[in-house]
Amino acid sequence: MSSATLMDSSNMELIQKKPYFFSVAAVSDYIPKFPQEGKIKKADIGDTWDLELKKNTDILNMIDKTGIYTVGFKAELDPLVAKENASSMLEHKKVDAVCLNVLNDTNNFGSNTNEIEMITKDKDIHIQKDTKLNISFSILNNLKETFSE
Repeated sequence: MSSATLMDSSNMELIQKKPYFFSVAAVSDYIPKFPQEGKIKKADIGDTWDLELKKNTDILNMIDKTGIYTVGFKAELDPLVAKENASSMLEHKKVDAVCLNVLNDTNNFGSNTNEIEMITKDKDIHIQKDTKLNISFSILNNLKETFSE
């Protein structure tokens, strides 16, 4: 809802904009197949323990994306297949944009900086290495330009 201010006496009106949903990380790709309640004592387990996992629900794939812009994030180690894998998210997960983070010695988890390639169906935008805060602003600005209504 917009409102009149001291500098603007226009009438209030409802501003309707299409919202964004950012899926920045997978909660967990796999979860225990047989979850246990409470602590499991090592005396009860023995010398070895086989932990069986099953694929977890893919939240980004299952949410209703009607009426929203959806942005997924993808971290990849192999630069040879990174862009192809990220681009396939556009179709397979039905997202509007993918922010690709190719991890290496200078662009890794836990660092204060990052470098991103934002991929949409129409274009790829390289976002230069910068602080994570500045990267987030760059992503927002590029999305605004890409999906302006």
